[in-house]
Amino acid sequence: GILSAIVMICALVADLLLTPILLTSVQLATIQELTSLKLNTELQKSPLLQGLSMWGIKKIALFGNLRDAQKDDLLIKQGDEGNEMYILLDGQVEVTRFNEEEKKEVVIATLGPGDIIGEQSLLENVPRSASVRALSATRFVMYDWEGLRRIEKSAKKSASQVYKNLAAILSNRLRDTTERLF
Repeated sequence: GILSAIVMICALVADLLLTPILLTSVQLATIQELTSLKLNTELQKSPLLQGLSMWGIKKIALFGNLRDAQKDDLLIKQGDEGNEMYILLDGQVEVTRFNEEEKKEVVIATLGPGDIIGEQSLLENVPRSASVRALSATRFVMYDWEGLRRIEKSAKKSASQVYKNLAAILSNRLRDTTERLF
């Protein structure tokens, strides 16, 4: 009797108070989006989410927007303004940069599931440094500043790990570029 009453009161408080508070900072995802993410295999591969528990990865996934692209779709165009980054879930993309001297596109990298793209423009608010084209049907999760801010508010520990991982990714890319040049 008393235990049931306490549970019902807690459920009522959660329903009337906590749910509206959470909905102001959490973006809703459909059941289809969540089940299609295949969290165990795709997002766990991403270096951006390394060190997070499965629960942490699921929370981070809720703050992104699931998107699809077809073969040859241009996801990012060099020189465009951008304020989002993407975690690739399925498919492959080609990163290219236009070489002014040779007047042609130069392939920088081919990326696949788990890789991230677009992080420089998100962090620095600068034009895109390269173009990214889908080499096959591609699925990805998009994060913008608003999504990252919601992660900071709702999942501070996970946000801290994501920022640490982002710094490590950028450091590795800088090291790779330096080694190629020298």
